[in-house]
Amino acid sequence: MVAIDAAVPAAFLLAVRRPDRVRRLVLMESLLGSLPGAEDFLASGLRVKSAMP
Repeated sequence: MVAIDAAVPAAFLLAVRRPDRVRRLVLMESLLGSLPGAEDFLASGLRVKSAMP
């Protein structure tokens, strides 16, 4: 799933609530803020790939 800007919160919540439905998650140009599960997600040491060289 790829989400940009305003779609990021919805995509993030779907991935957190239904991980069985999301194989990969790409979030761009947005903030997660205080969404439920955001702190655990960010603190988990997730693998981040940058598109920048």
